[in-house]
Amino acid sequence: MRATRPVFPPKTQVPPLGAARAWHTYVKSLDGGNYSVIGYPGTYPAAAYASANSGTGVADVLVTYACNTAAYQAIDPQPAHTWIYAKDNTAQAMLLHTASTCTDMQTALAKANSPRMNTGMVYATKLTIGTPWSALPTYWPQLLGTVDAINKKRTLPSC
Repeated sequence: MRATRPVFPPKTQVPPLGAARAWHTYVKSLDGGNYSVIGYPGTYPAAAYASANSGTGVADVLVTYACNTAAYQAIDPQPAHTWIYAKDNTAQAMLLHTASTCTDMQTALAKANSPRMNTGMVYATKLTIGTPWSALPTYWPQLLGTVDAINKKRTLPSC
């Protein structure tokens, strides 16, 4: 296991595929390839954006969801984005805001862990739109415990 340093390209819009590939190649050339590239389209991009491990992609991890808890419950990658099933779940992330309660967070993380979603990297906060990523949620210890329980296939901690 090696430590990696994440590098985040600026989030404006999904860049043209060629430009995104050039960014990935450049970042991977730094420091012996120890950087990880996190792509942040915030939605499911075209499959070509997810092919980093084949040498043709744009990111090691793609944030395929970045929005609120209520909308996440309606998200379904099928049938348009079945490419996610060819990737390890660690290649896909979600950022969830407005998860008002610990129970909301646990419900969302359970969905992210489902085979249909195949999402391995998760973050949830109770903060709302505006600056949702500016502070850790009050249920941070329960979030860590929930991730640990899901990974070890154990009962979720109490909220």
